[in-house]
Amino acid sequence: MPNDVVQSNVSPQFYSLAEVALILGVNKRRVMEWTRQGHLPVFRLGPQHRIMRVRKSDLEKFIENHIQGGPSTALDSP
Repeated sequence: MPNDVVQSNVSPQFYSLAEVALILGVNKRRVMEWTRQGHLPVFRLGPQHRIMRVRKSDLEKFIENHIQGGPSTALDSP
């Protein structure tokens, strides 16, 4: 039986940092900065809590507050 990939129209509820970077059009380091600064909440999984994921709802709030005309100046600081 061939290894067919099943396509789903279901939207994911969680994103990796690389996926968030792709969605926002920035590099992964920028996303990591935002998480360290507390602008974008993440939760950690796995041994030693090294796997980070962003909830879809948190990403939507982040976009609404910081990307779409919100307080973007906080994100521009190094």
